[in-house]
Amino acid sequence: MKAHFLSIITLVVASFSFVSSAAVETKSLAIGDIQYQEGSWVVQISGNLPNPCLSAPRPLLIQSKEDPRLMTLTVVADGTKQMCAQVVRGPFKIRVNLKHLIQRSEVSIDEHEVYTINARNFPFSVKFEGKDVVQFDVLPIAAALE
Repeated sequence: MKAHFLSIITLVVASFSFVSSAAVETKSLAIGDIQYQEGSWVVQISGNLPNPCLSAPRPLLIQSKEDPRLMTLTVVADGTKQMCAQVVRGPFKIRVNLKHLIQRSEVSIDEHEVYTINARNFPFSVKFEGKDVVQFDVLPIAAALE
């Protein structure tokens, strides 16, 4: 009984250390280029994954705590905390609708303010008015009463 109990504890501890060593961490990626057509709300971001351990690059919008009218656009990817045997770079390209990204991000928007989005470590900047991205879900009165 004692030996069985010890092997269960050993199995639990070994499983825990395997899970923690393979834990996923999010890393910020360098932006190589941004293409944007004024008024389109769509940007195309490209760059390189530094190694094959990173996957699924995605845009992230971070609002400044000092001045909420300033936001930073960055690209992040998930990777394991383990060392990667191969160090091979791979290109990535992402098309992002800034209006949708703003609406889905954890940022506060005041419809009466003007905001600026700057890219992290890349010379890109775009301004927008809060009223252009604030959405109100307006239901017809009949639908609201049902």
